[in-house]
Amino acid sequence: MTSDQTLGLADIFGPESLKFHWKRSLRTLKRRAAFSDFELAHDPIESVWFDWDLDAQVALLVDDVCSGRYRPSPPEFVREAKSLGLTRPCAFLALRDQLVYKALVSRAEVDLLAPSSPWARFGRSDTKQTHEDSPGDRDSGWFREWLRRQAKLWTMTESHDYLVETDISNFFPSIPLQFLLDHVRARTRLADEPIRLVEKLIRECDIIPGYRTSPISGLPQEDYDCSRILAHSYLAALDQEFIHEGGQNQYSRWMDDVVIGASSHTDAMHKINRIQRSLERLGLYPNSAKTRVIPSRQFETDYMKVENDRLGDFQVLWDTGVSIPLAEFDPCIKRHLGVPADTRAKGWERVLRRYYTASRHLGSNYLRKRCVSHLTEFPGSAPAILEYLRNYRLSPRMVSDLREVAARFGGIYEDIDLLLQEFIATCPNDDSVHVRGAVVEWARQVLSEFHEKAPRLASAAVINMAKFGGDSEIAGLSSLICNDLVADTVLRRQVAAAVFGAGVMNSRELSTLPGWSDYESLMTLRYFEAIEARDERALGVAFGALGPNDRGVPRRPAFRPRMALLAARLADAAPERIAQLRRTWRSSVLVMRPRLRDMAMERLLGLR
Repeated sequence: MTSDQTLGLADIFGPESLKFHWKRSLRTLKRRAAFSDFELAHDPIESVWFDWDLDAQVALLVDDVCSGRYRPSPPEFVREAKSLGLTRPCAFLALRDQLVYKALVSRAEVDLLAPSSPWARFGRSDTKQTHEDSPGDRDSGWFREWLRRQAKLWTMTESHDYLVETDISNFFPSIPLQFLLDHVRARTRLADEPIRLVEKLIRECDIIPGYRTSPISGLPQEDYDCSRILAHSYLAALDQEFIHEGGQNQYSRWMDDVVIGASSHTDAMHKINRIQRSLERLGLYPNSAKTRVIPSRQFETDYMKVENDRLGDFQVLWDTGVSIPLAEFDPCIKRHLGVPADTRAKGWERVLRRYYTASRHLGSNYLRKRCVSHLTEFPGSAPAILEYLRNYRLSPRMVSDLREVAARFGGIYEDIDLLLQEFIATCPNDDSVHVRGAVVEWARQVLSEFHEKAPRLASAAVINMAKFGGDSEIAGLSSLICNDLVADTVLRRQVAAAVFGAGVMNSRELSTLPGWSDYESLMTLRYFEAIEARDERALGVAFGALGPNDRGVPRRPAFRPRMALLAARLADAAPERIAQLRRTWRSSVLVMRPRLRDMAMERLLGLR
């Protein structure tokens, strides 16, 4: 640290610090099994190549950053579903770039969040304890934080006749980068060089139509809370404007969603004017389509207070281990679904998602036959719906229904297409010939249709083709990588992992194929060489990633499908270790309910 206590690059980018961020943050999130957390731009071999070579990778990154040689790569954008065909672009940074972004923001995080008020939250990793929280609530997660926020809103409706509701128009992409950097410079101890590095990373994430220079260069939407922390802190001036109201339980902000209590319609109008003036000083503007003044009772109706409270009561019971009869729970779902579409309240879909989550906890089958229609009608709720549906065995009919959902969307929702393929890859199944045939047929169609225009989606289909297919499918993938896949894309790497894992091509044959150029591709090929050479560390990280992975509710061990594709090759390289892994898995599988078993994966691992 320099004499004036600023933090330079050398203070931020130490080997131990980067390894800490990798192990505690990035690697953990990348291996999350829940659909709500799933990384859509997944590495074909779970980034084990980085773990294998961790010391060298981190040392090289530190040297590159501190010497000025570091250059970020363009991110991969996946468009996530909103509604009515609308999407938002989510940026997935290359592994090295995400680690740099995380290291920079994490070092500034304490300074950025120190002035945060308890009535302003940003969710996700925001577990900052307030004076109202008990110590046991610290790690309870963003959902419980959201529920606490809802409780405050209901308190607001009891004490105020009107509520102001608004959010910020096009929030993340509209944040003026220079204003944000000035904010970071003023609030944190980051020196100029790290701040310029933040700018360089963010500018790489611009979506630039027609090669135009972006006049704004807002924050990327990414999954590791770097942008969320910066955006949340940037709105501190708005929170300061309403500090009196916040202290009186009259103001609440959840990222860019703002609700304020008002004593009259005129008072509400004045508060909207204050919001607008505060945001304009930040170069931001309220979303006029979502700004409204609402009588407090109408707010409770719009956001379905009674039904949310009922679900909250159910949650308290199952959290404390109290059995809830489905005869009490299922009629609540029936009433919710019975509301005509043209009279549904604003919060109806959010409550539906809560019913899907509660149904998983309670084992209710009521929503089972409605999942497909709900996926079509509410694509933004796909993670909750698919998480519920993943508690049932895959069947040819289910495959056909989901295939129809994908066809109906016609590729406009890239995240839904990827989640559907991941659902197939991780869903319980009996590995019957009918299931395998239905999955392979869909995977073959996706691979054929999208291998050029959507290689990320095609790569997801490759996992299912390799998992459920046989020798002919693997032979087809070998032909594809040798003859048709010249561009170095994630599809090419995923096919390489499949054919290498099946023992059809070795690392030397893959390495001699022309066209490999991407850093992560070259490291993947090096990792394959290490597996063949029986490198102890390479085998260790592979078997670690192949072990049981705890999944959701109901709790059960789950397989990582990408790593399982390497099982045959690992069995050749380390027969003793694969035998031990099989014993571990057999003991786990024996205690599972039959309907939750993934028998196709058990076949790949040689468990049966």
